[in-house]
Amino acid sequence: MKTNKFWFVMAAAAMLAGTTMMTSCEKEEEISKREVIESEVLDEGVAQEVTEEVGTEGTQLSYESWIVVRGQTRAAFENKVSVTLFNRFNHVIDEVEVENFDFGQPEVGISYQTSDSRKEQDYVTVVDSVLVYSLKYENGFVLEYELMYEVPTYDDGVTEKEMPYIRYGAIVDNGMTVTGMDNLTENGQTWLRKLVRHSISVVFNDKSYTIEASVVAKSLEKAGDVLLASKKVNEGVEPVSVDAAKASGTYKSWIEVEQTWSESGTKTFKKEALLKHYVLFPQEIFRFDAGEKYAVLDDISLEISTDPQIREEGTAVDGVAIDVYKEDQRVEMRKNDDENLAFTTLTTAVFERARYVDDKLSCDFPVPAVYSDFAASYHLVHGWQETVNDDGFPCWQAEYEFRFVIKYGDNVYSSELPWFLEYRERE
Repeated sequence: MKTNKFWFVMAAAAMLAGTTMMTSCEKEEEISKREVIESEVLDEGVAQEVTEEVGTEGTQLSYESWIVVRGQTRAAFENKVSVTLFNRFNHVIDEVEVENFDFGQPEVGISYQTSDSRKEQDYVTVVDSVLVYSLKYENGFVLEYELMYEVPTYDDGVTEKEMPYIRYGAIVDNGMTVTGMDNLTENGQTWLRKLVRHSISVVFNDKSYTIEASVVAKSLEKAGDVLLASKKVNEGVEPVSVDAAKASGTYKSWIEVEQTWSESGTKTFKKEALLKHYVLFPQEIFRFDAGEKYAVLDDISLEISTDPQIREEGTAVDGVAIDVYKEDQRVEMRKNDDENLAFTTLTTAVFERARYVDDKLSCDFPVPAVYSDFAASYHLVHGWQETVNDDGFPCWQAEYEFRFVIKYGDNVYSSELPWFLEYRERE
């Protein structure tokens, strides 16, 4: 697959501005490499500040690398040599031909390449380097991300030292989606087309950056190849991420399908679906006017009921459909000695399910988990206290805290909601 190449090209003025050298003993006379008798590295480092340039094609980063060298020529010298280094990663936009659209699982590879180099004054050579993150899929589809960076080396003829530079950190595969496109007819041939979207996240200098790929995959339509049979032969599910603070998570569910075709024979492929779930806990803060300063406050009754499940059916894309389900848990809260003091909260649990469909098979993907054990409770935070309400009136106020808990598989999500009683003495 072709990707956008990046070459570190800079104007001469920019290179001179990016490199500085300060000499304590020889300020005006240039020290050439052959004159150095001895030298040693005293210190080195990189600047903490990284400059970003974000465009539609990708992101360029720049920062300073420096080294302090003490040495001896005809006179002693102590130099600080600095150079501006550049990193870049471009989004991938391409069109490729594939045998079929059964991508399957990718084989991930990381390799390193070098291209050009440039000289910075007498002592520093900067080599343009590339980290290539590649994914090779089962149908031959190859996706490559090129993460460009620069490596500086100091060499005065006596001391040769790789200068510090910031390395790329963890790379995370954010997954791939495949959506249908209109067929294309060229020179009497029909191409079946799919739009492949993929992205990765990479850490650089403790900050995460996202690189996206948008590739049109096309396959030549085969005449007379008829699907004879199709069956599910394997399945599985695994967690991708769970955020307890946001009461949400994602699971990867997959199946393996074996198909038998009239001409191309038997083939097995894997289908995957990223299934999300999240819980919408009640957020509204309730405040009620009390008719009196109740002597008993800790007498709230809670009644839980579940609404019928709602399903939003998804459209099958490349044989996979994602359906969205919603389930509401209602909690009616009532003060036992005052029927007017009551309210109802709504906790909405949302989850996704996947199903596979072709001309010979319709089946469900394995279910990651189900919601269970919804519960609601409360406690009295404090009894009647004199205060001033939001409208600026003096009043007595009692505060409760209600807690809602629900499980999704082994994950436990919870949320708290305050509730206030206010009593004003009226003349």
